[in-house]
Amino acid sequence: MGRMLSAGQVDAYARQGYVSPVEAFSPRQARVYRDLLESAEQAGGGLSADRRRKMHLYLKWADEIVRHPRVLDAVQDLIGPDILVFHLTCWIKEPCTGAFVSWHQDSTYFGLEPAQHVTAWVALSPSNEESGCVQVVPGSHARGQQRHSVFHNSMPNRSADRRIGLGISYIPTHCRCDSRQRLSASLVRGVDRHGNFDLDPAPVADFDPQGLRCHEAAMRRWHAARAELIPKANAAA
Repeated sequence: MGRMLSAGQVDAYARQGYVSPVEAFSPRQARVYRDLLESAEQAGGGLSADRRRKMHLYLKWADEIVRHPRVLDAVQDLIGPDILVFHLTCWIKEPCTGAFVSWHQDSTYFGLEPAQHVTAWVALSPSNEESGCVQVVPGSHARGQQRHSVFHNSMPNRSADRRIGLGISYIPTHCRCDSRQRLSASLVRGVDRHGNFDLDPAPVADFDPQGLRCHEAAMRRWHAARAELIPKANAAA
């Protein structure tokens, strides 16, 4: 048995490519984090697309989530004890809207070698069929990288509440990114003996100037790497 996941859950993940549900914290704590997110939205006059990415670099409460012991215990059961946060996206679907995410693989444009990232989808509001929860094709991970029309998606939010979640991409420290642009990442558990990424500092407070500068620099690198990796991935498809 692992630190967080049972042997059966680890086996199910290996076979199906996902394991759910895993409770990291209580619904009450999720509400606290949601309130902090919505306060950040108000303080920032709404969060731009880039501000919804890697927000753990400038929001202390988001950094707390990516380092949450129960989240990391589950991730460690799958990829080992030395863990980086490669990326994070805050996904928000407003109530009663038709927005959806089409079928895709997260790894298509990540350029990771080996492709061993685990995405922890941390719900801050109810995530179910009505609200447009993530759907997965079981076992699709075993087919390797495919043309970009598979293997998980999420449907429109038909509920009366926002669907809010953080998609946190964790990787073992031995992974590297196959781009000329060097990227940064956050060491959240264990040690980094490989040095494949520049390590980002944790923010000392929400919207602190150093955290914002770190976030802006990380996003510049991210966009530069994607400008290289997206054409490469499309050419190989």
